[in-house]
Amino acid sequence: MQKAVWLQDLEPPLQKALSLHLADLGLFKAVSENEWRLVGFEGLMEDEVAVREFMKKRVSELACTDAGFALVYF
Repeated sequence: MQKAVWLQDLEPPLQKALSLHLADLGLFKAVSENEWRLVGFEGLMEDEVAVREFMKKRVSELACTDAGFALVYF
């Protein structure tokens, strides 16, 4: 699923920083050390288009919050 979410040329350290920030904002929830879940997504994770659209909507919403103001810098 990472390929559906991240740009191909996005460096791993930036992916990690953004992922952690999005988790802090409540977009992801850790269910184990190596597995995170997308909070609020009700569709099939295999549906890359639906996942991408859900994330675009949620990130846009989060960017409008006081806590998510820094998302525009990523």
